[in-house]
Amino acid sequence: TLFRSINNLNKLSKVQLEISNSICIKEGYEEEDFVSTSEFTSGLVTKAYEEVEKQIANSNIKNSSL
Repeated sequence: TLFRSINNLNKLSKVQLEISNSICIKEGYEEEDFVSTSEFTSGLVTKAYEEVEKQIANSNIKNSSL
């Protein structure tokens, strides 16, 4: 259901935030080290977005043919 999907997305986002926070603490990053993706997007992040877009598109095609 839609509610379950939204709940799962929320959980995944929280897990990612917890991991990111732990990495920031371990690496000693400070607030001034933050760079938003509107300022700069690394090649790795761009590639990850492209891969996710492909996976979502493939999933949508599979689901629509059911």
